[in-house]
Amino acid sequence: MDKNEFWQIIDSTREAALGDQERHQQALISRLESYSPEQIVEFECLLRQHVLEADTFLIMAAQKIIDGYVSEDPYLYFRCWLVGQGETVFTEALRNPDSLAPLLHDPYQEFEALLYVAGLAYARRTGKQEEDDTFPGPWPSPAAWITPTP
Repeated sequence: MDKNEFWQIIDSTREAALGDQERHQQALISRLESYSPEQIVEFECLLRQHVLEADTFLIMAAQKIIDGYVSEDPYLYFRCWLVGQGETVFTEALRNPDSLAPLLHDPYQEFEALLYVAGLAYARRTGKQEEDDTFPGPWPSPAAWITPTP
């Protein structure tokens, strides 16, 4: 799976969910289930890459302005929300975090469930309910994610 396909999956499932995060999560899981286990792992790796890419002082400042504070878990979930908004919003926010202002009507500015979609789809696709070395290990603790890059 390449970045274009990753973003196509995020964008199409977000549009189909009509702003409902639970529906977005379920649409992602259902869509990913149709892929090979290797492609699901690739999706997970790309998700992690984009969450790390959004780990900047500007994105952290945007979250502080929106929520009034920044702490470990909410900062990770905010970046997941940002990825979940799709490629256009994500790319523009990295360039200009003020571009998020029109999205503040959204009742959510976090999307923790995005962290679990690939793992759930992988378990359904493979029938493996126990984690093993065929899927990337659990996400690091949020403390490991709060080291923004300049």
